[in-house]
Amino acid sequence: MKTQQTVIICVTLFLSVVAIVVGDVLIQRNIAMHGAQPDAEAGKNIASTPAERRHFGAETSAFVPGVQRQAGPAHFQPNNAWNRPEERGNIAPTRVASHTNSYQSRSAALTQFQNTLAGLRLAQDVVLNNIANAGTTGFKRSRIRFADLAYKQVALPGASDAQGHLSPIGMAAGRGSRVAGTEVDHSEGCLQQTGNTFDIAIVGDGFFQIQGNSETLFSRAGNFTKNSEGQLVLASADRGRLLEPNITVPPDAVDVIITSDGTVSVRQAGSETLNQIGTIQTVRFVNPQGLIQLGNNLYGLTDASGQPLTGIPGTDGRGEVRSGFLEVSNTNLEAEMFELRRLESRRRAVFFAMKLLMPDMPGISELGTSPTARDLLAPGVAVDAPSAN
Repeated sequence: MKTQQTVIICVTLFLSVVAIVVGDVLIQRNIAMHGAQPDAEAGKNIASTPAERRHFGAETSAFVPGVQRQAGPAHFQPNNAWNRPEERGNIAPTRVASHTNSYQSRSAALTQFQNTLAGLRLAQDVVLNNIANAGTTGFKRSRIRFADLAYKQVALPGASDAQGHLSPIGMAAGRGSRVAGTEVDHSEGCLQQTGNTFDIAIVGDGFFQIQGNSETLFSRAGNFTKNSEGQLVLASADRGRLLEPNITVPPDAVDVIITSDGTVSVRQAGSETLNQIGTIQTVRFVNPQGLIQLGNNLYGLTDASGQPLTGIPGTDGRGEVRSGFLEVSNTNLEAEMFELRRLESRRRAVFFAMKLLMPDMPGISELGTSPTARDLLAPGVAVDAPSAN
């Protein structure tokens, strides 16, 4: 059985080679009879050798005499003026120049498609991340900003013609769009009542200060708990990050009260009075958009954010705190699903345009899900932000 398959494969390969050789011989014979057509712009023969014809591929049939083409404009069809020597001289320069320009336009179109698809893919990732974190405490959704790329200026507005008249408009060719940036929406999420004293929400502007390895981190998630030493830490299964300034609850405390200005008081066993053990401080920033997202509901300081403005909650623009509540994600699932559908519609439109302009491009499927098209047309490098350790 294997021997028969091997024989069939060998015969198939042999017939393919014979077909290629015979095709080259026939094309060379046709060129010898009719002459290769000059390129009006480059001043040389295009596809005058078998190697060049193989390089250009299927589109070589558009300008090699006698080669049939299945579809296209009238001058691509057989038995037209191209095949009549007496009329071929008038048609050839236009045809070859058109072919050369078509390669240039294909290259420009492909660049536009690459830029646009890369941006759409990043935008979809941002929306999917918003949806995935719809249930994350203190999460802030991100939105993406697009911008058009630099234009190729073909003619500038105000150019003077031969009579000295100024043109009222210009001519510019666009190169597609790109992602100008992602912006975090720091609008406040809804409050969810939990009844847990150490669940604390900020009502308004501000962040909690969380102790990192060697720097202070910031968070809107107020799901705190006590560690084995009674210190308030941000609840997490991997590690307990201390709240700053640190607050330690005595082991004999029977009641803990946290007021709107961050004052923490406890009532200890055998006592009827409240003793203040510390104050929760919050910070605000001139530009919170400049904070870097680190994951684990944490943000890091950058030069763009400015220095933290630390103080008592409820003062100098800082929001008050509310014990027994958590701030939920500000993601609106209905709006995110609408945005995802809108981006998918744009992506389908791009691939549909690609099929119209470049039907012979390998890997372009109707929905653009082919790995070949994805890898070729939407290349990109993901840059990971430093993790919160």
